[in-house]
Amino acid sequence: MADWTISGAIGALEALGPKIAAVGESTMKGLAPSRSGALRGSIHTEQQGSSTWWVGTDLYYAYYVDQGRKDVWPIRARALRFEDGSFHAHAGPAKAQNFASRTATALNAMSFSL
Repeated sequence: MADWTISGAIGALEALGPKIAAVGESTMKGLAPSRSGALRGSIHTEQQGSSTWWVGTDLYYAYYVDQGRKDVWPIRARALRFEDGSFHAHAGPAKAQNFASRTATALNAMSFSL
């Protein structure tokens, strides 16, 4: 028999959290662009409270992949150095990929059950 008390409802929501976080992680990994695989590989979930979960990445450049960026020019040097060791006079703009907001939209459109 189901527990319809407030504590039962809170417990049910807490049990649903890991399931939603797992779906969010797999959805975000599917939507994230992959050049080297580092961004997709860095996407993970963390529990931040009894019923609060965080899905995302700690990579510094993930924001710029998600939101896009303008031209980048060197300030203190003659060239920009990239992670692959190459040097360039500047980096052109990058179009926003919006993988994080598209993940949130997809999760909001889904229905979950215990």
